[in-house]
Amino acid sequence: MTPPNVTIELVERLTEPLTEEAVQLFTSLVVGYPCMMALTGGDWSILPDFGRATVRSLVLCPGASHMFTARDETRALVGFALFSLPGEPSTQGTHEKDDMSEYMSKLSPEGRQYFAEIGKDIPRSKDELFGIEAAERNTYWCSRAMVRADYQGKGVAKAMFEIAFGEVCNPYLTYTYRVAYGPDTHAESTQRRLELQ
Repeated sequence: MTPPNVTIELVERLTEPLTEEAVQLFTSLVVGYPCMMALTGGDWSILPDFGRATVRSLVLCPGASHMFTARDETRALVGFALFSLPGEPSTQGTHEKDDMSEYMSKLSPEGRQYFAEIGKDIPRSKDELFGIEAAERNTYWCSRAMVRADYQGKGVAKAMFEIAFGEVCNPYLTYTYRVAYGPDTHAESTQRRLELQ
């Protein structure tokens, strides 16, 4: 059961300030996580840039995503789930290219090469795992699901997913649900196939 002080909603108007809130929450939860160490080349100072490059492009590109937020009674962001919609976004903003270029410029040459390689390997692995060609592009894909450490284990992520699934009502939906924990714990991934009637 979600705490009574938490409000969960589908955000209709995605804004730059909301993006920064999401990036700050993302950064606070994944610092120290081994995957993020690899993606930043061990330079934690560029983690917010990685967050912007991956979160901002979905949040600020019209028609590209749904964002669900969880806020406490003070309106502080305690969680968010970001789903990319099936198909190509109708509008590609220059901010996506700018954010990724800025992030990549901060990586070492080895880091840029690693990032380029996993940029091909990870989507291919997801396609094989789920048996869906271009799985991220052809499904309602959960790109990020983050819940502040003090609200984890209280049903916040579950409530955001329930609202998200109510939004799409796809008969067959494959998704990856990732809960990221703080640096003193671990990250846990659960992959499952959900068949909605």
